[in-house]
Amino acid sequence: MIDPQQQYALIKLNAFEYVELVKLGFKMSLDRPRTEQLQTSRQRSPLQRAGITGFECYRTVPETFATAAQLAADHPTLAEWIDIGDSWEKTNGATGNDIQVLKITNSAISGPKPKVFAMSAVHAREYATAELNTRFALYLLDNYETNADARWIVDHHEMHLLLQANPDGRQQAETGLLWRKNTNENYCGPTSDSRGADLNRNFEFQWGCCNGSSTNECSNVYRGASAASEPEVSAIQDYVRALFPDARGDGINDAAPDDTPGVFLDIHSFSELVLYPWGFVNQTTANHESLRTMARKLAFFTDYNPIQITGLTIADGSTIDFAYGELGVASFGFEVGTNFFQDCSSFENTVLPRNLQSLLYTAKAARAPYLLADGPEVIGLGFDNNVVMPGMSVQLVATANDTQFSNTSGTQPTQIVVGANAYIDTPLVAWGNCNSAYCNRWYL
Repeated sequence: MIDPQQQYALIKLNAFEYVELVKLGFKMSLDRPRTEQLQTSRQRSPLQRAGITGFECYRTVPETFATAAQLAADHPTLAEWIDIGDSWEKTNGATGNDIQVLKITNSAISGPKPKVFAMSAVHAREYATAELNTRFALYLLDNYETNADARWIVDHHEMHLLLQANPDGRQQAETGLLWRKNTNENYCGPTSDSRGADLNRNFEFQWGCCNGSSTNECSNVYRGASAASEPEVSAIQDYVRALFPDARGDGINDAAPDDTPGVFLDIHSFSELVLYPWGFVNQTTANHESLRTMARKLAFFTDYNPIQITGLTIADGSTIDFAYGELGVASFGFEVGTNFFQDCSSFENTVLPRNLQSLLYTAKAARAPYLLADGPEVIGLGFDNNVVMPGMSVQLVATANDTQFSNTSGTQPTQIVVGANAYIDTPLVAWGNCNSAYCNRWYL
């Protein structure tokens, strides 16, 4: 893990590696709490009935799958549990897992509908990510009958949630290992704890191009034998390509049209960042201003730092570059929390509530993310009476605010909101431009 603000890297080393880095002139210090956490044997409390040992707030892989399957069973018109492929272990033997997506939308309402694809736990050791994605699904379906935002999102959008993108590796990480990759036994030895490929360096777009991955099979950023060599990556690519039509040219400097719908999210931990492309090269995309604006909007809700991926690291063959680079869909990465094994108190009280608001905004903006993020937000919507009876006249009260941007990495220009229109039962968005570069009007 690299912290660009504090300018340090957190790495796991053995004694020999520590000495060699000191010889090379690196300044080293021991992170005692994390070291103790790794060296402490986990014991399941007699009171713990579910979850990862020592972390009852995080569902295991089977528990995550059971939750998703139950949601689909309980809400047959609103949710579908879809098998999109197999993990490496299932592809190569009797064990292993399916790669599955929870699709949430009201199937009784026709489309077309804007789509969000959100994947999590592609790096197995990042505990909070899969649970955050699962809680997002639970929020939408549990609140469908009582919350107007949840109902509007489910009725008029499609959420495609890949809760466990690397289930084989995740099951290794659930034992307390800092497991990052999948479990491909052809790399680094069949019993090594360093085996496997980094799935977030194995995607076809710019695979292995730019020193943003490794050819060392035992490296944490080993990119695999070839582009999309891993079955998990192949399944994800095929599914995402089927969701989003190609909206961008083949040239690196080609732009996606401003009205391109859809959002791709890859949820990671940790660093408290919102990332946007490019990651394989230290130059901006043709949609840079719009991507940065959307990242600043998403970071407002979490109080994270919105930066281009290269501000964190160079990464080739990554998920975010694939989705934007190949398809032109607005693509972002969340780096949530402050630890791979985030404690449950921090997750429940900070990581979850902040990131849930960011996920809800993502869904709302999915119809035109390159455009809508630049406009104001309607907050505090309600009536002047708490109870509205049939035939009663009421006054709609709302505030339109154009300051909901993170200004951590630069300042986002804002505008004075002079008016708004209200619509009832109209899910479509109309877009128009004023005469100023930052004077936009949008209607939900």
